[in-house]
Amino acid sequence: MLRFSAPIITALAVVPCLVSSLSAAEELASGPITLIVSSSAGGITDTTSRLYADVLGRNLGRSVVVENRPAGGGGAAAMGVKNAAPDGRTLLV
Repeated sequence: MLRFSAPIITALAVVPCLVSSLSAAEELASGPITLIVSSSAGGITDTTSRLYADVLGRNLGRSVVVENRPAGGGGAAAMGVKNAAPDGRTLLV
């Protein structure tokens, strides 16, 4: 019976995840990222989202757009993400 140590098992589990995320990163290389915020402008969620967008944009070297959709208790924002192109560049906050 073969015995593997915890670091080897962890490496075997992590490597496929890294490879798939690298190939996904290549597909997402073009176009801006959109953060759809379900609260109005000026609130704590909006402010935090804009700070996050700034850091994300600097780290990825891409533009990150924050879009506020406060109507419907978050339903308008969720529908905005649902109806976005399925390219993985639209996120819900």
